Amino acid sequence: MKITYYGIANCEYELIDGKPAIIAPEEIDEERLKEYTFIQLVDGRWCHYMTDAEKAYYKAQNDTGALTFSQQNMLPYQQKYDRKRKIDFYITFTLILLLLIGIVFLFIDFKIGSIIITVGFWGIFISTLFHNKSAEKVLIAIVVITPVAFFFLIMIALSHLSHAFDSCDTVTKTGDKACDTAGDIGEIGAKHIYYWE
Repeated sequence: MKITYYGIANCEYELIDGKPAIIAPEEIDEERLKEYTFIQLVDGRWCHYMTDAEKAYYKAQNDTGALTFSQQNMLPYQQKYDRKRKIDFYITFTLILLLLIGIVFLFIDFKIGSIIITVGFWGIFISTLFHNKSAEKVLIAIVVITPVAFFFLIMIALSHLSHAFDSCDTVTKTGDKACDTAGDIGEIGAKHIYYWE
């Protein structure tokens, strides 16, 4: 199929690294290609990776034999994409707010907070299945941040346990302090179990 991309004639469609792209003919001025976000490949050819709106236009018109990209032709597809992007942003923002509310509730009611966080997380995950790019970025951030957060929580817990064990040493040195580290740990566990009852 021959493609005319904003006045650049005789372009061709090709998948580059699995991504839909438009390949420009060799004789086109490089400055003009750069103006339309074409980049040069290793083999010397110039390609433009198609936007989501352009991909939608291509899928709708690819059986015509010749395809012309222009502002007039692209306008309805771009408007549709812009509307979807706004909706995706509001959905993602609402789910992030839900996650933050869940985190706050962890300090009030652990069980309810955990449920709210779970709902928010699954909402973000499901949104990525519908090509919500905002949700995809948030999901990546969660995957990166969560292990780090758990690491710091574990370090804090170990620090408290270390302090509890160290306090036992005062029994042999001063003789004026009773120490039952196992009992203290049991009380800590009981407090967390209480949240789930």
